[in-house]
Amino acid sequence: MAVSGLILGLMWVLWLHQPQTAGLLGGAVWVIFVVLPLISFRRTQVLAAQYRFQAAARCAYFGRLFHPFDGWWIYPGYLRALALAQFGRPEAIGHFERLKNTTSGLGQAAYCNLFRVKGDWEGLRRWVEQDITLENLSRYPRLISFYLQALGETNALNAMVETMDRFQSLLQKMGQIDWNLGRLIVFTYCGQPAVVSHLLQGTRTPRDRRFWLATACMAAGKPEVAQADIDEILDSGDLLYYQTLQARTQWSRSKSDLSDRSHALLRQWRPDVDRAFPSVTTSASLKTSPVTLVLIGINLLFFLREIQGGSLDILFMLNSLRGISTPDQMLLAHQEMLIQLGALVKYETVINGEWSRVLTATFLHYDISHLLFNMLGLAILGPFVEKQLGRLRFSLMYFVAGVGSMLLVLQGLDPRGLALGASGAVMGVLGAEAVILLLQWRRKPSRFAQRRLRLIGIVVASQTVFDLITPEVSFIGHISGLVLGFVAGLILQIRRGT
Repeated sequence: MAVSGLILGLMWVLWLHQPQTAGLLGGAVWVIFVVLPLISFRRTQVLAAQYRFQAAARCAYFGRLFHPFDGWWIYPGYLRALALAQFGRPEAIGHFERLKNTTSGLGQAAYCNLFRVKGDWEGLRRWVEQDITLENLSRYPRLISFYLQALGETNALNAMVETMDRFQSLLQKMGQIDWNLGRLIVFTYCGQPAVVSHLLQGTRTPRDRRFWLATACMAAGKPEVAQADIDEILDSGDLLYYQTLQARTQWSRSKSDLSDRSHALLRQWRPDVDRAFPSVTTSASLKTSPVTLVLIGINLLFFLREIQGGSLDILFMLNSLRGISTPDQMLLAHQEMLIQLGALVKYETVINGEWSRVLTATFLHYDISHLLFNMLGLAILGPFVEKQLGRLRFSLMYFVAGVGSMLLVLQGLDPRGLALGASGAVMGVLGAEAVILLLQWRRKPSRFAQRRLRLIGIVVASQTVFDLITPEVSFIGHISGLVLGFVAGLILQIRRGT
């Protein structure tokens, strides 16, 4: 939030001194210090939840270059320590020892991992119960999963289920990753490998999946089924599991260990497991979002047609990148080419038969920076919304926002001006994501939805300032696209049965 405020302040100062370039420079700063860290943060969280710690550490190192706040300065070191432990490197213990003295929540997580690599789950349980205390555990939510596993490893199954029930609402508010991890631990140590296998689909490393499935089989009284996986993990030397597995001799659980209340709670959570999967760790990506990829491809093809318009237009593009002013005759030639390709022009031209312009204009862009900003936004926002709405509904929402915003811009378009760009459609995708998150928040509050909604508010505020201080940018096109996307997303999501 503070970073976004600084960026807005910078844009205001630039507008006072260099109004012609304030929007472009402010937008570039916003992409570098807000968008890139956001992408890095989301990717790091997914990789860490999948136990791909080495890749997560690399991603976190990149993110902290542009956002060294909120614990991100030490987070890559924590992930690096986990990666070293995963590869059986003893120096991981030294990293955890240094990190445990930090005042952040990562320091406590590092201390928990020291118990973990030593296989001292009894010690971890005592530390939480005596030093942290269960009454204060809600103040340190990242410790809950460690404590649940300590209870499972020390055969305190009913206490584990009761603890899960006690902190259920808190885990849900933290987000689906933490909630699913809690359920994974509980169902594992209660000996339900079928549910565990369901929770692990598409997530985590193969070795991590082997650990949880082998543990669930052992807890179910079937150690012979788990033995091959246990041997493979021990041979790897992975410090995150080695001492824990070595300590298990004749280790098994049976359902008779559970109270009637524990059985009732497990029955209550089980159908929820089936509905909630897949988790955030299998969240949509660009490569699994064909409609978003096709839309980006169409925009790129239209831009290639612009470049093929002639050497004057190529020079215009190069000058735009270099920040060099372009002669008026070149600008006029470039605009004429855009009009020929289908840019939105004066009202009379459109209503006299050239209605296709309200569609073609959504795929044309004035220059390469215009294209890159819009395609970056579509690549970031599109996969999530496409996954939530489905391909057909996502396509319908995109064109409703894009074409609808062009129609509204047309009403007030200067007879000598033109309008073009995917900005209205991209803002529509942002509006659709906002309504999806609001509906999810209404059904089940979570920190994930809260963070994303806060970010959307920041984006809308930044975009509004950008529009108001940049005369060439259409405020009506952006705000109408946002509203149309929100309304279309609301209707389509409700009809989908959310």
